[in-house]
Parts: sequence; structure tokens; C-alpha cells
Amino acid sequence: MDEDAWGVVVLACLLAASLGSLAIHRRFASQRRDDETINVVRLTANVFVVMTSLVLGLLINSAKGTLDSVDRNLHAFAADLIMLDRWLQHYGSDADGARRHLIAYARHAGRMLHDYQGTASDREGEKLLNDVGASINALKPHDAEQRAM
Repeated sequence: MDEDAWGVVVLACLLAASLGSLAIHRRFASQRRDDETINVVRLTANVFVVMTSLVLGLLINSAKGTLDSVDRNLHAFAADLIMLDRWLQHYGSDADGARRHLIAYARHAGRMLHDYQGTASDREGEKLLNDVGASINALKPHDAEQRAM
């Protein structure tokens, strides 16, 4: 069964239990219907409500932390790509091939983020990024500044 069906089943069970208890309430012995028993039942129900709220709050906090971490990592990766492009631009015309590969990778990554289908593997993006690395490794520095970069 899917998640929605489970929710409907749980709701139906709770509704049936509530209506059933209303139907047999008057048949209980008087000591089961006094104020002390009702207060114990209310306190027990409150404990369940508080525990459920606590667990739900922790789950929401965990999800928010995960999303914040992914967002932070994505921004850091984008900033690193921008810095790499600027270094390659500063390197000179020898790095134009590497910059073209980097731009192709950035465009592909943007399309993948926009059209995300839930797949973890991206062979084309991996190939494009490997092409960037190979192009950078193929660069031959001509002076000390290029060698430092």
C-alpha cells in the first residue's frame, strides 16, 4: 500500500475507535467514568501529543539542516567554478580550450539541476568535468606567473 492509503486506514481505525467508545461509554462502571479516570486518560493523550510534536519537530529540523547543507555546498561549488574560470581567463589564450570545456560543463550542470529526475549518476557531466581536468593538465606554463597558477 502507498502512503496515502496507510493514512486513510489509520484515520478509519481512529474514527471507528472513537465512535465505538462513544457507543459503549454508558455501559462502563461508574468508577471508570469518574473525574480521576478522565484526567488520567487526558494526561496520557497529552503525553502522546507532546511526543508526536517533538518527533515531528526533530524530523523537520533534520530535513532543514540537510537542505541548508546541500544549498551551502552547491553555492560553494558554483563559486569554485567561477574562480576556476577566472584563473583560466587570467592564464591566457592557452587556457581557452579548458574554459570552453568548463563552460560546457556548467551549462550541462545547470540543465541537470533544472531537469532533475532523481538519478544520482551523470555520465555526461562526469565526462565533461574530466575533459576540463585533462585540458588543465595539458597546459604548459610559459613563465613563473603561469606556473604559480
